[in-house]
Amino acid sequence: MQKLIFKIGHIIGNTMFMLTACERRKQILSLSSTMKSQEQQAKLTDYENNVVFYQNSITQMQNKLNDN
Repeated sequence: MQKLIFKIGHIIGNTMFMLTACERRKQILSLSSTMKSQEQQAKLTDYENNVVFYQNSITQMQNKLNDN
């Protein structure tokens, strides 16, 4: 009887451990996707900033040409 109770306890403990591990993995994957999303957003912002910089540079060059 004690062995049966021990085995049941062992099975419940292993199940709880696996559920905890799965939950942690889910949280890590969620955090990972959030970080990737933020990284992609940062790259997009950098790209947009570069486009604005080049547009301003072209406008300045056009203005200099028009002034001459």
